[in-house]
Amino acid sequence: RHQAAMAKASADPAAYKAAVKNYETALREFLRHEAKRGEKCRTRFALVSLLMYSGRIEAAKATLGDFQVAIASGVLCAQAAAMAQDLQLPDKKALWITAALGKPGTFEERMELGSILMTALNETRKADSLFSAALKSAPDKAGKAKVTWYIAKATREREDLPEGAYEEALRNLARDFPGTRYGDIAADRIK
Repeated sequence: RHQAAMAKASADPAAYKAAVKNYETALREFLRHEAKRGEKCRTRFALVSLLMYSGRIEAAKATLGDFQVAIASGVLCAQAAAMAQDLQLPDKKALWITAALGKPGTFEERMELGSILMTALNETRKADSLFSAALKSAPDKAGKAKVTWYIAKATREREDLPEGAYEEALRNLARDFPGTRYGDIAADRIK
């Protein structure tokens, strides 16, 4: 990647093309021989992005099609679904969203999954369901405030909401959970 960046800065099209080709080769070799579990997924995503960027859409689709759900976390499955959406692969997108929702994960991973569902994938019902389940299982007011904080953060990234939706979410968080860590953070952000 560094070679490609340097070549691009030099404005030498031949050097840039060679550097991109070298980067693609390095990604493919790493993916084939060295990458383990999550690394395989992230390396595949980098390769798919490179192929998309260079206009090789069919190659990008084929490379993404080899994504392995069995070795991926829920967040990685959601990221694969977002790439499938970009490549207009609706069946893969649906399959990988279902896989993402079925994967176990830490609290933070589930909240990140909810954010990806709500923003990049525009699957607000699925995200709302995930966030609602987290709110129900939160043991106390501080836990509910933490979930609400993640919901507010996801709101900030949504393009389908009116201007000021994030600020309103922060005001609601500060109002509903005063004295909690995340209620106080929201109040500070509003200021």
